[in-house]
Amino acid sequence: MAELTRDIATYLKSAGLVAGAGIDVFLDSRPDQPNNLVSIWDTGSYPPEYGISDLKRTVQITVRNTSSAQAKSKSWAIFKALDKPENRVVVLNGRKAQIKAMQSPHFLETDASNRTLYVFNLGVTTSRD
Repeated sequence: MAELTRDIATYLKSAGLVAGAGIDVFLDSRPDQPNNLVSIWDTGSYPPEYGISDLKRTVQITVRNTSSAQAKSKSWAIFKALDKPENRVVVLNGRKAQIKAMQSPHFLETDASNRTLYVFNLGVTTSRD
């Protein structure tokens, strides 16, 4: 079964930006280890529109790293891979999705283990899971 967060993780793996789900990218979670990771969160959707089967969904990408510069750099690389103004339609693991960033990557916090987190949110119009 299709799952938007998993499809995004697969897309990022094929782009060489992550090693894979459960290795350095996590879906709807952010475990304490490994130190350097990407989390992809399904953060909800807008109400369905009458007569249209696709949904307008929201996804949050969080990048954590022991190096602030690397967290920022990876966050921007993922952002550029997903938000493509010249062609908003991206194929995610066979699923067509129109992706538009809601904001650019920005510093979120330094956690208790002195790791830096960067975050950004996306609007994704795509088929239902």
